[in-house]
Amino acid sequence: MANPAYGLKILKVALRNHRGEEVSQIQPGEDLTVEISYEAHKRIARPIIALGIIGIGGSCFTANMLLDGYRPNSFEGTGKISCSFRSIPLLPQSYTVRMIVRAADPNELIIPYQDVASFNVVGDLAEYGYRGEFLQYARHSTAVVVPYEWRLPDGTTAMVSLSAPASTIRACLAQYSE
Repeated sequence: MANPAYGLKILKVALRNHRGEEVSQIQPGEDLTVEISYEAHKRIARPIIALGIIGIGGSCFTANMLLDGYRPNSFEGTGKISCSFRSIPLLPQSYTVRMIVRAADPNELIIPYQDVASFNVVGDLAEYGYRGEFLQYARHSTAVVVPYEWRLPDGTTAMVSLSAPASTIRACLAQYSE
């Protein structure tokens, strides 16, 4: 990806886990960092980047400098910029990372919105406490799981979250009950 008029070339887009290792798959609830290596032959003042995570049902979530207001002062020479998504609440499916780069004037497009990377979320949802008889359809479901809680008529409360596998939570609880 390059735009000779602006002198910008995207050299590489790498996906990294919480240990900084380059990955193509992660577990539900893990961190994901999108690292963009670039080369700017001309100074680009106050560039604007947006990243979108796209699932089978469309857009899941974004990081957008137009909205959050955090922008680098400039791109000059060779450098890197990264965005880390913490504890991403995605079900096991395939995802695409899309990116757009704009100039300081958001109407000036430098790199059009396009796919720059892809990854898979893999894992056994039963380990996260899911036990429905239709778990095999999760890969065709809405991708994002926001933590939620059911309160059943018998008074039972059931929490659902991808933040940690249920086995990890049980192990922690057992440790404190000893």
